[in-house]
Amino acid sequence: MNEYKYKKITFMLPVSKVLNIAFTNLASRQKEVLVGRFGLEKKDGRGETLAAIGERMDVTRERIRQIENAAIVLAKENFLRNDEVISSFKKIGDYIKENGGAVKKDAVVEYVASFLNGVTGNQIDFFG
Repeated sequence: MNEYKYKKITFMLPVSKVLNIAFTNLASRQKEVLVGRFGLEKKDGRGETLAAIGERMDVTRERIRQIENAAIVLAKENFLRNDEVISSFKKIGDYIKENGGAVKKDAVVEYVASFLNGVTGNQIDFFG
């Protein structure tokens, strides 16, 4: 059992739904960059480097960085338009505050998994 306290949440939101919300209105290249950088569709959750994605997409790593930054802005805007996501993010913020404002990533992943079905550490990085 982990050392951090948390309240069990009674509903489960599939992580795939949160990702679909994030990807709404993103160009296919933007989605491909985010999925690659954060390892969102890999079982091991390992993200790729800017250079590796750039090589695969035949553009520079600087261009990949630009696409990534623009895509993150759009994804966050999509999150802010969805009440379920806002509620989930508020729960995460409250949990961190209740535990002194600094919580180990593993503890946050464990907590978030109590209401966001199938979440991984890299997805937490993406959502953050």
